[in-house]
Amino acid sequence: MTKRKRGGGRRPQLRYVVLFAVALALSAVLAACDREANPTTEEPEVTVLAPTPSATVAPATFTPEPTAPPPTPTQVPQAVEEPPHFPTPDIDLTDYSIYGETLLEAFAEDAGRLPDAPHYFIQARLLPGEVPSLEGVQRVRITNQEETSLTELYFRLYPNLPAYGGAAEVSRALVDGKVATVGDLFDGTAVFIPLEGGLAPGATTDVTLWFRATLPTQV
Repeated sequence: MTKRKRGGGRRPQLRYVVLFAVALALSAVLAACDREANPTTEEPEVTVLAPTPSATVAPATFTPEPTAPPPTPTQVPQAVEEPPHFPTPDIDLTDYSIYGETLLEAFAEDAGRLPDAPHYFIQARLLPGEVPSLEGVQRVRITNQEETSLTELYFRLYPNLPAYGGAAEVSRALVDGKVATVGDLFDGTAVFIPLEGGLAPGATTDVTLWFRATLPTQV
């Protein structure tokens, strides 16, 4: 029988203890090396600066300018005081016989059959020149054939239409012998005359217009 020697089992334990101690020593050495290789970076101290109060600047005072009134539209009538080149025609527009002089005999009495239709009398003269022109005066008797009162009368200025190639203007107006205002409409191709107090249905008024016109030389 083989006998075991005392103490033979302690050597392996001692070897384990030695190895464990060596491992601890190596761990300490590696940890020290790591601290030297990667030194701990301390965070810089942050100093918080409080804002320095400054003087409060008051906002500038703004005084709004008064709003300008809108421009006056072109159709607002204006009184025209220019003296006429022609006197007011002295003619009785209710005398229909004067129209018969320019009608064929068979139709001479037709004007009297329409007493409420507008009746005109126009007097004009031709001014020759490189650009020929006309100037004259027109009287017209108008009866309101509508069922409501008229507040304005309208007259066309056909020479001012682009297709005509001329020009025309009304320089003065009278309504029942009183100076009236004249306003432009539709780019100058018409004028309107306000009626003071209006014109009642069936009532009649007498309008006189002084005009000038340039004539186109080509059609």
